[in-house]
Amino acid sequence: MARISFEEMNARLDKRTKNDNTRTENTARKFLNKVQLKKDKAHTIVRLLVDKPEDIEIYSTHTVRMTSKNGKSYPVEVSCLGDGCPLCEASKKFAGDPFPQMVTRVNDSFYAPVISLYNYKGEREDSYELFSRSTNYYRTNLMGFMTRYGIDNYIEIERVNGATPAQTQWNLFEARKDFEGNALDTSESVASLRAKFDVQNDDIFGRDDSFIKNWTAEQMNQYLETGEYPSGKKEVQQEVVTPRARSVNHGF
Repeated sequence: MARISFEEMNARLDKRTKNDNTRTENTARKFLNKVQLKKDKAHTIVRLLVDKPEDIEIYSTHTVRMTSKNGKSYPVEVSCLGDGCPLCEASKKFAGDPFPQMVTRVNDSFYAPVISLYNYKGEREDSYELFSRSTNYYRTNLMGFMTRYGIDNYIEIERVNGATPAQTQWNLFEARKDFEGNALDTSESVASLRAKFDVQNDDIFGRDDSFIKNWTAEQMNQYLETGEYPSGKKEVQQEVVTPRARSVNHGF
């Protein structure tokens, strides 16, 4: 190889660094969390990152349990395949097990991207999360709130424990001030907020690293046999399976 000058060496290194940074920016993906309210009277404030109710996505999913390297159990949501879905059949075997079950029955839920103003400790920390509850909650709570107050306002969400977990409520209130008494500014557009927090259309579903996983029947069976994340999921390009019961008809 021909000898290069010091200046050319620096130019090559600068170009390589720029390419590496660009590659990292293009491949790095965010880890999405759901809005979590774990205790009675816990509350947070969110703003929806959609322009209209029809933009809120609805999916039929199963929740499966994984175990991290340090032995901690965590949930993963997987799109239901509908007829012949291995997770549907497997969920019958775990129906009588205490929470958390290895595989849950299929659930229809909405997934709304939001900016959450407080973390799970109750500390002020603006972050991009998903507000997700059942479709029944959407119809009986969120839809009515959006009809009355619009979709651009901030929403205070408060958890109120019931006598049983099934009776626990997540109540919605219009929020004009944060918990420190500061007025909340709604002038920034949804498009601007989505750009600021790098919100992508396929964050919820559509990529290998989207929040909802798109497993094939073979991958589901592999999980059921091993209890581990299906091998080769990130390396093998799989056929995209249309998620069951996804809908934009929110009239129910």
